[in-house]
Amino acid sequence: TNPKPKDLLAILLGCLGDEEPAIRERAARGLGELGPQAKEALDALVAAVKDPANPNPAPMLSALKGLGAAGMTSVRKIFDDPVVLGRGVRAWSLYLICS
Repeated sequence: TNPKPKDLLAILLGCLGDEEPAIRERAARGLGELGPQAKEALDALVAAVKDPANPNPAPMLSALKGLGAAGMTSVRKIFDDPVVLGRGVRAWSLYLICS
């Protein structure tokens, strides 16, 4: 049987902190696909976007959009955050806001 959304959420949140970038990216995509059911992941996704050791924050930003209104509020705040100007975060945030 397929895991329940709560179980899947816990697994994906654990993978979001993995050392391997590809696993973090896949976890973020999975969280985005869960949609608003994954709203508990909001803070972890924002932290992953802001993490300077994260070479590719785009999947995390996309996952935030997948979480719905609360996620998009976070994307807008990230866009305005001067700390995250590098790594294409601002451009990707603007793309998500406008799309």
